[in-house]
Amino acid sequence: EGVPVPELRLAVTGAPLSGVSRQADKLAVAFELTVIRVQVDLKEALDGYEATMGEWDAAVAAAEQAAGEDEEPEQVPAPDFSELPTQILGGRAREAMAEGNAVPDEILV
Repeated sequence: EGVPVPELRLAVTGAPLSGVSRQADKLAVAFELTVIRVQVDLKEALDGYEATMGEWDAAVAAAEQAAGEDEEPEQVPAPDFSELPTQILGGRAREAMAEGNAVPDEILV
């Protein structure tokens, strides 16, 4: 009691299917840590971004269809990602992957 507990950060790495997730889960339980799974977080960010953009694309298509051929379609505002920082990262990751690049570390960290 009274002794400060130092902050603990661990990175558990290893080959696929080598038991890395299992060991990370065991360490998390033993030391009351949070496990961050980059692949899961990246997938959630990408899925969120793509869902939002899919909804926007559908709204634009609906506006164009409602306008008909001779009228100018109603302007559909682009999605506001200011309240959705995870989706912003998903968009940046999608952009990097679309260019054939790996997702930059500054997006993943």
